[in-house]
Amino acid sequence: MKGMQLRGKSRGAGAIEAIIALGILGLVAVAFIGGLSTTLKAVSVADEQSTAQAIAQSEMEYVKSLPYEYGTTGYGTDPNLALNGYAFAAAAAPLHDPDDGIQKVMVTVKHHDKEVLTLEDYKVDR
Repeated sequence: MKGMQLRGKSRGAGAIEAIIALGILGLVAVAFIGGLSTTLKAVSVADEQSTAQAIAQSEMEYVKSLPYEYGTTGYGTDPNLALNGYAFAAAAAPLHDPDDGIQKVMVTVKHHDKEVLTLEDYKVDR
């Protein structure tokens, strides 16, 4: 096989096949990287939602443990609950006018000034 030469239409066929193979490999790599990017974004959103849910539930329990305040529009936040980039507030509104001891409490959680979650529950004067 020494000194074998390509003749006629065979010249350059190996180079074209290599270019086509590299093109297909490039498309596969782009699709794989796109899938990784989508997965990373989904994990980030799920983590944000899960953290916001935990904050909202903890803050709701804190508000429910406070004494009932007639006519209030909000309760203070738990000073022990602070997470980087997350802000939360607890608003309250009486269910009836005049306030008969039942309030709807709404805890809103924001992450970097974007509202992520609002949790609603009721507080009663017992």
